[in-house]
Amino acid sequence: MTVNATPTLKRISILATDGVFASTLLLAKDFFQMASLRFGRKQGQGLLPAFEIHLVSPDGLGVRTFSDVVIPVDGGLNDADLIILPGSKATIADLAHFRAQGWDIDLAAAMRRGARVLGVCGGYQMLGREIADPDGIEGKPDSVSGLGVLDITTVMTADKRVTETAALHPASGTRVTGYEIHLGRSDGPDRDSPMFTVEGKPEGAMRADGRVMGSYLHGMFTEDAFRRAFLAGLGATPGNASYGSVVEETLDALAGHLAEHVDCRRLLELAKG
Repeated sequence: MTVNATPTLKRISILATDGVFASTLLLAKDFFQMASLRFGRKQGQGLLPAFEIHLVSPDGLGVRTFSDVVIPVDGGLNDADLIILPGSKATIADLAHFRAQGWDIDLAAAMRRGARVLGVCGGYQMLGREIADPDGIEGKPDSVSGLGVLDITTVMTADKRVTETAALHPASGTRVTGYEIHLGRSDGPDRDSPMFTVEGKPEGAMRADGRVMGSYLHGMFTEDAFRRAFLAGLGATPGNASYGSVVEETLDALAGHLAEHVDCRRLLELAKG
């Protein structure tokens, strides 16, 4: 299924609650920041941002990640063209906090204005109709209503899925390689139009109109061809940003900085005792 393009992609809001995985949150922002700069290139003006990327939280305060690191936030959902809900450590508890801050109302309002929504891992589970935890995997046994924008239900199970996954994005024909690390299994009618397929089987889900989608796959935006196709579907003009090249350039710059300012030979001597 092809997502109808918007005229122009102007703003991406990456929405997180406490317990989010820092890698998902920061890498998503970095991928889109990189893409924004590439797309914004104009002759004689260097690299210009073509769209805004904001980290946001329900209460406007910094987000405490799963690894207990506080990450500052810098915006809200106003005028967002794409809202991303990353994964979290405790889906039901984070969803309760999400609602307590009134962000379920803000999310619904943003969607009425035309925003698309992508949920990853725990964020994907939150988008469904129900999250059931009959065995108390995350706390006391419970069953709660989800945000109800994807027609799926999730049941928490004791078996944790941790695996590298290679998938196909049917809408663009591009392939991605990422990883899964989650409790629970999700199923429902919207999985008949999955975001990805893995060996011909559905992975994730997408609403019939293509405006809400979800996946358990972390790291999907490291794949250049998929990222370009995904952004093109949102109205951005694909550029030539290369994730691998940017990583290599960043590591080379870091190595050069360390070589200039740190006595690496002495550090190795100390490490050897």
